[in-house]
Amino acid sequence: MRGDAMSTMLAEADVAVIGSGVCGATAAYELTRRGARVVVHDKEAEPGPEASARSFASLRVQGRHPAEIPLMQEAMALWREAARTLGEEFEFVQSGNVYLAQEEAEVHELEGHLATAHRHGLPEVRLLSGEEIRARIPALAGPIAKALWSPYDGQCDPQKGVGAYLGAALRQGARFLPSTVATGFAAAGGRLRGVVTDRGEIRADAAVVCAGAWTRRLLRTCAPALPIKILNYSVGATSPLPRLIELTVRAFHFGCRQARNGEVWFSAGLNTRMDHELCLDDLAELRLWGPRLWRNRARVRLRLGSGNPWRELRNLARPVSPGDFPVAHEVAPDRPLLEQAFGHLSRMVPAVAAGGIARVWGCMIDLSPDGLPIVGLLDAPRGVTVIAGLSGHGYALAPVLGRIAADLALDGYTAYPIAPFRPSRFREGSVEMPYRLI
Repeated sequence: MRGDAMSTMLAEADVAVIGSGVCGATAAYELTRRGARVVVHDKEAEPGPEASARSFASLRVQGRHPAEIPLMQEAMALWREAARTLGEEFEFVQSGNVYLAQEEAEVHELEGHLATAHRHGLPEVRLLSGEEIRARIPALAGPIAKALWSPYDGQCDPQKGVGAYLGAALRQGARFLPSTVATGFAAAGGRLRGVVTDRGEIRADAAVVCAGAWTRRLLRTCAPALPIKILNYSVGATSPLPRLIELTVRAFHFGCRQARNGEVWFSAGLNTRMDHELCLDDLAELRLWGPRLWRNRARVRLRLGSGNPWRELRNLARPVSPGDFPVAHEVAPDRPLLEQAFGHLSRMVPAVAAGGIARVWGCMIDLSPDGLPIVGLLDAPRGVTVIAGLSGHGYALAPVLGRIAADLALDGYTAYPIAPFRPSRFREGSVEMPYRLI
């Protein structure tokens, strides 16, 4: 349970927050708002440069699993409140979201989302004709069968959103320790005593783990394995263009939104393809993951891992070390996939073609078997809350996940309906397999 670290005490707090991405930032904000002494630390030199900064930052209510909808509704209210009260501009706009079906065969999935939305308290989600959606997005030129419109959704700048929440937490007394790698936990009598890092121990009676793709590795020595898979997702952006699109758009072959600076960010949409490096953990979790990967075999490109299987086995027997958590880790984007997506986007919104593909990047998605977040207290050591397996939904849900984390860390309980997200569910029997990966 204890990682390699110096024996000196680095800091002392009521709660240590591991990870300074958007969930770590919102957790720190909510904890300090309730008067807790908080230390946030991250292996990176700057806050939130990995998944959070590379996120699409689409704050979407519609198209969610029913268990997520009430949390996402509150999260949107909290995003609106944050835009008014945090004192830092992060380009939040509640401009809406539209799902486009370009062919009649795609409409059935939109009708399913519509029924789910109406059953779970989103009455303003509507199915629009091609003419109706063109009135909202005049730049559209390609074929449209139907469009599912939601006025509840929004977007923001991903890096600025992290900075706004973390900045507010720091003003409320939180402390940020950059370039500090968590390697384990110190405990006494089964209760957390602190977080062990490569710079020393952060003494704390509670910890919130918001380590994203590295969560499974960090928790390897103190909890039953969390069956998180890491998939690599690709995003691109054009050079700045005049205002073309105010909404967030998701289609079956592309997705897009236009940032405040005029760049059009785009992805491969609902039918995106992602990469996964095979490893020994995949064999151990074949029961959970095999059916889902098979169903999505056209959307997952499996690759042999760069590691040696024998080295992987040896690593399982040794303590976690700082070298297990690479700094400034880069994920290669799927350039051919993004070129295809840009082609689809340019045919639907011809004016986008003038911007070209200015830059592309990859980001890591920490995926759970059922596509739902993993949120809750660990059995041991007592006092550790985990927010993981966010399956591409973490940025949107972050404000409410921060409140849940604060409840669990300070009270050991939350009134939010998180039973569907409990970490133990994968050991309790079969889990529901979602149709899509993200």
